[in-house]
Amino acid sequence: MMIAERTLTLRLPDGERSVKVALSAPTPIEQHWSCAYSIGWPEGERRFRAEGLDSLQALVLAMQMVSAELYASKYHAAGQLYFEQPGSGFGIPVAPNMRSRLTSTDAAMV
Repeated sequence: MMIAERTLTLRLPDGERSVKVALSAPTPIEQHWSCAYSIGWPEGERRFRAEGLDSLQALVLAMQMVSAELYASKYHAAGQLYFEQPGSGFGIPVAPNMRSRLTSTDAAMV
């Protein structure tokens, strides 16, 4: 079950395109929890999951993995991917080792 989504904008030479990010509710798997997420890249949707000791840890790790993938993308490096306005960041929590990549609004929140 999807619990959250955000639509980012990707500026390409032939126009703008939506990139949808979606998080599913954490689910128990044996002795731990798993939280699935997806990112709708132009090349195709990428689905992955984060696993944690409990549902909260799985959810936080999934958000950090999403932000890491967004900030490490070629589209972010080229300044083509944004949430509300170019350069404003994505508004998704990042792991401490990714903070050097933050831009504008996201950097001000750390």
